[in-house]
Parts: sequence; C-alpha cells; structure tokens
Amino acid sequence: MIVSRKKLLVLCFLLATNVQASNLLNQRETATLEGINTQYTKGLQQINIYDALNDYNTTESRIGVVKAQALINEANIKRDAHLFNERLIQGDFDESLSESLRKMAGNVEEYNLNIKDLNTKLGEINSILSTKKQELSSIEKVKSDDLLSLYKQVKDRLIQNANRTIEDTFSGKQKCGNTETLQDCLRRAESSIKREFILGIGSIDTVKIRKFEYIDASQNLQGITQYDAAISYNLVYSESISQDIREELGLQSIKFSLRSNSPDTIYYIDNQKVGQGKHVTITGDYVGIYNVRASNSGVNQSLRLKFKPSGSYYFPFNSLRQNEVQANVSKTRKTEVQQTNASKTRPVSTQPVVKPEVKKTSKPNNEYNYVSNLLLHVDSSANYTLSVLRTDNEQRPIFVSTRQEASEFCQNNFSSELATGDDYRLLEQAKKLNSGEFWTKNGEVFRTNDSLSSNITQAGGLPFVCVIDN
Repeated sequence: MIVSRKKLLVLCFLLATNVQASNLLNQRETATLEGINTQYTKGLQQINIYDALNDYNTTESRIGVVKAQALINEANIKRDAHLFNERLIQGDFDESLSESLRKMAGNVEEYNLNIKDLNTKLGEINSILSTKKQELSSIEKVKSDDLLSLYKQVKDRLIQNANRTIEDTFSGKQKCGNTETLQDCLRRAESSIKREFILGIGSIDTVKIRKFEYIDASQNLQGITQYDAAISYNLVYSESISQDIREELGLQSIKFSLRSNSPDTIYYIDNQKVGQGKHVTITGDYVGIYNVRASNSGVNQSLRLKFKPSGSYYFPFNSLRQNEVQANVSKTRKTEVQQTNASKTRPVSTQPVVKPEVKKTSKPNNEYNYVSNLLLHVDSSANYTLSVLRTDNEQRPIFVSTRQEASEFCQNNFSSELATGDDYRLLEQAKKLNSGEFWTKNGEVFRTNDSLSSNITQAGGLPFVCVIDN
C-alpha cells in the first residue's frame, strides 16, 4: 500500500494545529528555544569556565610532576654523595661527580621554587573559579527559568489542542485481490490505512481517530484501487508527551558516567558517595562545578568538573596484587645495588635519570602501598600519565628494563597504551615532560630534545608514559 498525503492539506493541518511533524514545538517556540540556548552559550563563552577548570587540573597535576622530579634528584644526590665520599676517602677527587652533585642540588632548589610558584598559581586559579562558579550559577538559573516558562507554554498549547477535533483528508493506492470487490478490498485495508495515517503524524498513543470514511474510490484493470478518505481525529495529550517536551527543551536531568578499571573504585561528588564499580551511570540535576573523587584501596584521584550530557570520566587504578607490588620493590632494590656497583667503574652522567633509592621504614611490608598514575596532560583525545609508586608521603616514577614490560604495565594496570614518539613530542612541546629517556610503543627510546634511538644509555631501566583514551 502506498499513501501520499496532499501537500496543501498537510500545510493546512500544520498551520491549524501549530505542531511540526519533526517535533512538538511550533516555529515561534523553536525560535524562543534557539534564543535561550544562544544566550546561554554566549554567557558560557564570556565566563570561559572550561579553560579555567583545565588550568586548575593541569596545574595541580604539574605540581605532582615537579615533586616527583625533585624526589628523583634528592635520591640521586644521596646515592652519588655516598659514592663521592667513598672515593674521597680513597684519595680520589672525582671532578665529574662533584659537578653532577652541584647541578642536581641546583635542580632541587629550582624544583622547590617551581612548586612554590605553582601552589601560588593554584590558589589564584581557585579564587577565580569561585567567582566563575557564582557567575555560572546565575546564567544556569536564568536558562532554567526560561526553559521552564517555555515548557509550560508548549504544554498548555498541546493540552488545548487535544480538546479540538481535527478534520483531514488524504489519498492513496491499494492492491486488491483478483476475486475481491472494491468494497471488500477497502474494508480489508481500512485498519492498515488508519495505522499509516496515525504513524505519519504521531503514534498510536498520541492520535485518536474519531471518524473515518471513504469519499471516492476507483479501480483499474490491474486491480490497483485509488481512493480518497476523510478522517477526524484528536491529538491525545499524555504524560509521555510531557517527557518528550522536556527532552526536546533540554530540561531532562544530565546523564553521565564515571568509569574505572577496578570494580572496587568508589566515586564521590562533593564528598557524597554516588556509586561503586567499573562503570557507574549518574543521572541528576548537576548544575555548576563539582569536585569529583575516585577512591580505591586508599588511593585517591580527583578532578574539578562541569558535567556534560553523556559525558564519560575515567579513573584508572593499579590492578596488581600487593605481593606483586612487593616483588617490584625487591626488583628495584636489586637493580639499585647493581647500579651502584657498576657506577664505580664507569663515568657518571652530569644529568643522571636513575631509580630513586628505596628508604627503609619501620614497616617494610607496606613500603610501597600502591601503583598509580600521575596525570601529565589532558587533551580532547586522551589522558597522558606517568606511572608511579606511591607511599603515604611521596611518589616515585617506575622504571622497567624492556619496552614489553612497559607496554604490559600500561595495559594490565590502566587499560591503556604505551606512548609513541609523537606522544612524547607533544608532551615535550607542552612542557609537561621531564628531561631524560623513555620507552616508546615501537620499541625505540625517546630522548628529550626530539630524538629517538634504539640504544639505552640509562642503567637500571627507563620510565614510561601511558596514554588513556578519553
């Protein structure tokens, strides 16, 4: 069956009912909605809230990076100072080692000054965000009030239209059987014709036919019947239409998800627990800026966010068992002993990037509590993280001896990929990468200042960056 409604009658129907076929708003209401959204977008652009949030999160992450750099230098100073004193006792003054110690001491002082400046900057950004949060709340309220007013207008109009009977006509064609009379053919097809008409302007729940009759019909020699029909109907208003209006106006609650690679991750929004697991879907009236925290076995990751509809926010955590972490610590100690012995017979680099010495504590079994990631950089496509071992008081980059170990570490712990040479260049250009050597996805070693090599000059392994897709 083919049904084609008359263009003139369709136009008259739309004008009479003020309902567009594609949505529930008429032209005037659509223009009002566009004006509300345009005004809100201009307000957001003036506030520039997303840049401020990104600046806050980036600065907070940068503080962690610089602290890790300072810890590495402090550990190297302690190790090389011990070696320098041993050689000095033997009557050997090592000029290169002395110069390296002076340079690393200067680096630590520079890092501490940088941390102080970054903390000052973070406080300034936080103050700016407080002001912007008030401005954002103001424009959100204006938008919400305007949308609620428009919602009431649309709802009142549709309820009023539901009390009116609408007259319409349409024409179509119907294939009849060889033995069917014209009357029998049209009677058989009547229910499907009504259904086609209803679905053309709405749904079974929103259109109620009051009267239906054929006003003209003719049949050709091939059994094709051409007909014209008159129909009277009402547009039924229901609660589902109210929800449809809210969705079309953007008044529905914001829906977003918080994700992790661990089922034990607990999520908090402004210190209120909102769920636990690998994937938690949140729906609610979240207007403004919120502090989001993900917690897993004492590890905390946090961001300040303005939630977006259908947004997804990922918090990866270590999946290693405690005994596996302790195995890594033991391996680290063994490598450091080997490195110290080897350093007595080879020149010391003026800018060493080595594993930090492991400090002894009263509780050696809990020396490293967990493996986590340090956020270096965020863009529209990915998060770039440096893998670190954390204790209660400090964090230190993880070093591994092969590219395969680094790649498996990213995949197993953070469901991510090892960074490529291009990724490291991006981080270096953004001034988010410490000087040194790093493993890359293709097996080459990336050295800062935009160089790749198949050779490893750093004893004891290399650090690495994991790339987590957004």
